[in-house]
Amino acid sequence: MKYSILFVLSFSLFLILISCSNRNNKHIVAIVDEEIVESSAINTLVEKDIYEYLYKIYEIRYAVTQEYLRVILLKKAAEENNITIDSILKSYKNNHKNNIINEELLRKQLIDSLFIHYNAQILLEEPIAPLMRIDKALIHVRGNEDSNITITELSDFDCGICSYLHKGYLSLYNQYSNRVKFVHSTFSSEVSPSARAALAAGMQDRYWEMSDTLFAMQVPADSMTVMNIAMQMELDFDQFVSDYTSEENINLLSENNAYLSSCGVEQTPTILLNGHPMRKPNDIKYISDHIDRILNETN
Repeated sequence: MKYSILFVLSFSLFLILISCSNRNNKHIVAIVDEEIVESSAINTLVEKDIYEYLYKIYEIRYAVTQEYLRVILLKKAAEENNITIDSILKSYKNNHKNNIINEELLRKQLIDSLFIHYNAQILLEEPIAPLMRIDKALIHVRGNEDSNITITELSDFDCGICSYLHKGYLSLYNQYSNRVKFVHSTFSSEVSPSARAALAAGMQDRYWEMSDTLFAMQVPADSMTVMNIAMQMELDFDQFVSDYTSEENINLLSENNAYLSSCGVEQTPTILLNGHPMRKPNDIKYISDHIDRILNETN
């Protein structure tokens, strides 16, 4: 009888484990009247919030790792020179006493130099932002169209920060054009003369020349300005004027703004790397480092 009860209990436990295993394999998180709720549905609702929490954890871990390395590097330099850590700081300060610089910045420069000297690297991986799907956006492409790496710039020609940063994005294009696909789409609260001009130039296969020129101006362009640029580019002027004033093209740009907003785009510039928003779109080195990492992984 005792063994019979043990057998029943063991078999029941086995069935429970099998049941749990099957549910886990299907990623089931809830059941309502036999209607299954899978984790993918929940993840979609909370993925942005989860990412923000993960990034905060990453920042904490990064800061602690950085501080830990600072201690190691100072200790290593002190041992190498057979002096105390305080002596290293004083020596570095004396060597730079002619520079008008505060002590905190001076200390940072010392640590930065030690990072380089000892080839110290922080290898913590930054969490990846949720995918932003903009498959139906009005886009223009240059660079290596067959690349498995895509940089997407969502920006506004009349945005001062976008214009300023475009110089950096242009340097990325010049550096990676043969290895990376570069995409641009305009995003703004209203359809500007610049956006209309870029689209009209694009209909003569001159989108990038027009857009780079507009960004280089660093001030919003009016209709007279874009007409002058079109003439300087020696575009088919009648076609340009027709495309520039086309109600259809204005609607295309307006619909694109609404579509990108519905996809979650909130600010300009927004930079996507293979569809994932970059945390620091204003930091060209940050973007370059991420491109290099993917290139190294695929080589």
